[in-house]
Amino acid sequence: MSLVLDKELTFKTVFRYRHIYPMAIDAVATGKVDLQGIVTDVFTLDEAQKAMDYSVNNKAVDFFILL
Repeated sequence: MSLVLDKELTFKTVFRYRHIYPMAIDAVATGKVDLQGIVTDVFTLDEAQKAMDYSVNNKAVDFFILL
């Protein structure tokens, strides 16, 4: 945390705030945020059950579903 304070970094997150999603989508689309180290698995809508099973069997992993 001291490194964050030393570098005077600013964090902007997306968690149920209105009108923030476009900024986050733009950050990913323009390469400002690299998802390679964040996203570990991608499931299609047809694989919804597989995704749910994965979340149950991998409790140590944070799991988010986006449709």
